Amino acid sequence: MGGKQELPAGIFEQLPEGVGLTKLEINLSSVNYPVLKNLLKAFENNLWLLDIAKVDYEAKENKAVLTIYSYYLLR
Repeated sequence: MGGKQELPAGIFEQLPEGVGLTKLEINLSSVNYPVLKNLLKAFENNLWLLDIAKVDYEAKENKAVLTIYSYYLLR
């Protein structure tokens, strides 16, 4: 019995036809909480189709890891 498995397509169990997926993991260092909040707000206001799936923030070490999915149309 393992832990909860991450969905293979971000928020989708299966991607819609004609849609591709890129998974991004961004490691940040020397980032405090207000800066992290501003960064997340910038992602929310971006025109790209992004899902911020996970935010791991270590306040004592000022580190964060963001897991983000970006979707795009296949040609």
